Amino acid sequence: MLVRMFGNRDFSSFWNVPFATFEVPLEEKGIIGVSILKQVISTGSYAKTKHVLQSKLIPRQSSRD
Repeated sequence: MLVRMFGNRDFSSFWNVPFATFEVPLEEKGIIGVSILKQVISTGSYAKTKHVLQSKLIPRQSSRD
C-alpha cells in the first residue's frame, strides 16, 4: 500500500507503517505570500510572477513495501 502525505509533518513517522511525505518549504511560501500581500496593500496590484519552490520526497516504509 502506497500512502503519501504532504508537508512532512511530525506525525508522519509515528504510524505503524510510517508514511512517505513531501517536504514543502512552508516558511518560504509564507515569506512570498506576505511580500505579495504587502505589494497589493501598498500599490493595489501585484506582479504576476511564477514562484517555483523546491519540495523533497521523504520516503518511509509506506513507499518501500
